Formats: sequence, structure tokens, C-alpha cells
Amino acid sequence: MANRTVAPVLHSLPIRQRAGERLLAAYWPILLLVAAFVALGVRYSVTTPLFEAPDEPAHYQRVLRAAHGDAAPTLQALDHLAQGALRQPPLYYAIGALLTRGIDVAADTPRYEANPHAELGGTRVPANRNAVLHLVDEGWPYRGVSLAMRVLRWFSVLCAAATVAFVYAIALQILPGRRALAVGVAALAALNPQFLFVSGAVTPDSLATLWATAALYLAVRIASTPERVDRPAALLGLCVGLAALT
Repeated sequence: MANRTVAPVLHSLPIRQRAGERLLAAYWPILLLVAAFVALGVRYSVTTPLFEAPDEPAHYQRVLRAAHGDAAPTLQALDHLAQGALRQPPLYYAIGALLTRGIDVAADTPRYEANPHAELGGTRVPANRNAVLHLVDEGWPYRGVSLAMRVLRWFSVLCAAATVAFVYAIALQILPGRRALAVGVAALAALNPQFLFVSGAVTPDSLATLWATAALYLAVRIASTPERVDRPAALLGLCVGLAALT
């Protein structure tokens, strides 16, 4: 009796192994692309000086307020760079608060100052391109503001990596079976230098783009298989709602 019970299990192992190998053979190009994107995005996140990406002071301060309320340490010297975040929807900042709540940023927050000689966005001045005077050690091991900023940047990288995967899925829905072409479409997004740069920054844009791309995938799926729309339609509504909250 014992042998009869064990035999089917042992017999099924090669079948499962072959199925796993087929899945790996089918999806390794997109997995490799997503892994390369994450590596490049993390590289951008650790080499771009803190608060030098667009609107980073504003988004960071909004995360601090969501995490600590009125007791949050503020970047008062960067207030003129922190415009508009208070009018943004709350979802990204709530997630950022959960990710950084346990990090002590009080000690080095007041040490960040704006560069008084910077001409941001100008093309006439060859020097003073940095918005902030970097008077704090921002290198490894990360701690304080440096750690909180990197955690938020890495969250953006993960959101953008999921976006790349959804771009691949959209291409496969439109071009069934043409995996190589779908990987090429995803690579156009993943290897775009501006997309990589923004994906390595503190910004709600990466999360909003993820929701929008997921919604587009679901819309294409509904159009491709109109006989099975209940669950995709519900998920589409959820993604649109989450995008509105981001």
C-alpha cells in the first residue's frame, strides 16, 4: 500500500520539473530584463545625490509628515524647493510613511541647505548645478535621512520594475506568442535613461505609472477576451481607483 502511494508522487516529480524548465525557458528573457532594470535603477538611486531629482524635497517632507505628524523634522532650508506635494493624493505618502517610520532622521535633517548659487534648469551656467549643499555624509552605511531616502527610492525602483513586467504582458496580449518582440517592447521602456532616472527617485510617479500600466493591461485583456470580463473588470476598477489615490 505504501509503495502504491509513493509511486505516483515520484512519477510526478519529473513532470513538474519539465514544466518548470519550460516556464523558465519561456520567461527567462523578461526575467533577465527586469533584473537588469532593477540593477540599473538601484545604481541610479545610490549615485544620484539626495534631493537632486525633481521635487524630491517636497515628496520627502510629505512622507515625513505622514509618518510623524506635526512632530516631523522639516527641511526648512529647502522649503522653496518643496512646492505642490501638499496637494497630491495621499496613497504614496502613506506607503512611504510605513516604510520609513522606524528610521531616525531628526539628527541630520536640519543640516541640509539649499545651494544659493544654483540656477536650476538653466543652460547658461556651467557650474552650480546642484540644488542642495551636501554637508551630510550620504554614503554607505546609510543612516538617518540617507537611509530613509534610499528606502523610498528603492520602493520606486520596485514599482517601476513591475511596470516593465506589465508592459511585457500588454505586448503579449496584443501580439500573442511573439515573446521576443514583447521583450523588445519592454526593453524600450526599461532601458530609457529618463525612465531609469525617475525610477530611482523619491516620487509618486513610479507608483502611479504602475497602476496606470496595470489598468491598461487589464483593459487590453478585457478587449481580447470579452467572454471573461468579471474579474478583470473588477481589478481594472481597483487599479483606476488606486491610481486616483496616488
